[in-house]
Amino acid sequence: MNDKSIGFLNGNMLKCIACISMLCDHIGYTIIHNPNSQLYIWLSYIIGRIAFPIFAFLLAEGLYYTKNRKKHIKRLLLFALISEIPFNIMMSGSLFDISHQNVYFTLAFGLITCVFADKISDKIKDNRFLIILLDFLVGGFFAFVSEFFHFDYGALGVVAIYLCYVFRKHPLLAGIFSAIVLLFLDIGELAVIFSPILLLFYNRKRGKLNLKYLFYFFYPVHLFVLGLIRIL
Repeated sequence: MNDKSIGFLNGNMLKCIACISMLCDHIGYTIIHNPNSQLYIWLSYIIGRIAFPIFAFLLAEGLYYTKNRKKHIKRLLLFALISEIPFNIMMSGSLFDISHQNVYFTLAFGLITCVFADKISDKIKDNRFLIILLDFLVGGFFAFVSEFFHFDYGALGVVAIYLCYVFRKHPLLAGIFSAIVLLFLDIGELAVIFSPILLLFYNRKRGKLNLKYLFYFFYPVHLFVLGLIRIL
């Protein structure tokens, strides 16, 4: 199947959809937070579950277009640090909370895993078994780190990003395999099965506008606003 033949969603459009999905999830968690509420279920357990597989795929896709991978990783880690206090405020109402860290850490470590996997493939071209073994060891290490430090989505988040890297040329498959992995988190993640449908319509174009930093800042800003609402 040629996934590109029916694509009408560019990268900016997909990121906007993912941001709206994430915002709905966090509104449900912060303002409603009632498991018996139909609105909460729709916001956090249906609409809100679409976001991460889209972010994971676009992160892996962007690996092949970024001019400076080290700078990209540093930028993700910087925004992870910037977002941590707003994330803590939204999640628990406190400035410091080591029990759960924001998703930028997961994205950063997932990207690091993909970079290492790419380097392994470049250096070892004739031994497929060794490539798979080294990818498994590297991915396992960063997945362990993500789980140990309680990054959002934990080890499975890193694995989902890695699978998006492996199946980058086939957005639909990348979405399906990452969604399957995320289903192991909780039955509440069931709605991730809808994200591959959106990735099926990806046209591999960024979009005319460069909205990179708008998307970067959206995360800590909306966390901070929702955190203030939670406190008030």
